[in-house]
Amino acid sequence: AITINYPESTSAETVVVTKMQITLRDVDQIFFNGEQTDLRGLTSRLRGISEEEKSGINSVLLRGDKSISYELMVLVLDELRLAGFEGVSLKTIVAEE
Repeated sequence: AITINYPESTSAETVVVTKMQITLRDVDQIFFNGEQTDLRGLTSRLRGISEEEKSGINSVLLRGDKSISYELMVLVLDELRLAGFEGVSLKTIVAEE
């Protein structure tokens, strides 16, 4: 299992399981559906998804440790958009009040 220390959000919602999940722990620790890769490998995998496969993916769950850089998050979001994915959900946990 991949251990993630999620950031908190007061508007966090339960997310339905998606067909695509990307987890960010560090620039060299990116997981695409549970398989470790790096940014270059992620880019290659995303661009290798056919239009037919994309049509079956209605959203992407992007999980990131709260310690990752904002730059890494933006780079991954850019790669998702360039590969044709628009529906991206960010995983957080509900903040305790």
